[in-house]
Amino acid sequence: MAFKCPETIEELEKLERLLPLCRKALYEATQAKLESGAARTEREATRQLAEESGKPEESIRTAIKSQKHKLGLINPPCEKEKQAVEKAPICAIWTGDQDSYTPTKYIEAARQVMGGIDLDPASNEWAQKTVKAKVYYTKEDNGLDKPWQGNIFLNPPYSHPEVKHFVDKLLKELKLGQQAILLTNNNTDTKIFHDAAKKAAAVCFTKGRINFLKPDGSLSSPTNGQVFYYFGENNEKFIQIFLEFGILMATI
Repeated sequence: MAFKCPETIEELEKLERLLPLCRKALYEATQAKLESGAARTEREATRQLAEESGKPEESIRTAIKSQKHKLGLINPPCEKEKQAVEKAPICAIWTGDQDSYTPTKYIEAARQVMGGIDLDPASNEWAQKTVKAKVYYTKEDNGLDKPWQGNIFLNPPYSHPEVKHFVDKLLKELKLGQQAILLTNNNTDTKIFHDAAKKAAAVCFTKGRINFLKPDGSLSSPTNGQVFYYFGENNEKFIQIFLEFGILMATI
């Protein structure tokens, strides 16, 4: 979408109020990735933000530098960086693609393993055409504040810190005899991965990357591979069914 130049004083003033908020949001998203272990360096964090948002990495990095300067963490930016900052934050504010959904074959595999899907706690009406969970929560419902019961399929938003909140909630809510399948990126060096893998009965590292679906019919192009975690007592069936998707490992 092309940038629309403000046509009135009111629009210009609104834009000027938003710019500092955008820089602040990008800086905080970077720090959240570092604190959660999703990224080891700031450069890696900004690269992830660029991949998640589809926006230029340099624009995001410049906006973050501007915020760090404001906080007194680095020296003032040069004139070239100042000019780039004025253009960057509005188009780069989104830090996680929450409008990408799991392809049908993986949903059907999860349904076959668990015998059905009772809850999809991070979803919407469009995704439910495939998932068909008995209960689902949308962004407006805020599934993090709701009880999670029955067989759960969770493909959380991959933006930070939302992904950590959803994974932590799942691990906290799971009870003996309950089943769940979680899908995340395969960032094996992160705390999120280790926390989930330690509690899972088995994991599946996908062969290749999952091209997630979008409402307009297009496919996403992720730069990470993915991993499915199975929680429950039916891990042999999970391994049997998900074997076609990648390498399976049972945990101990």
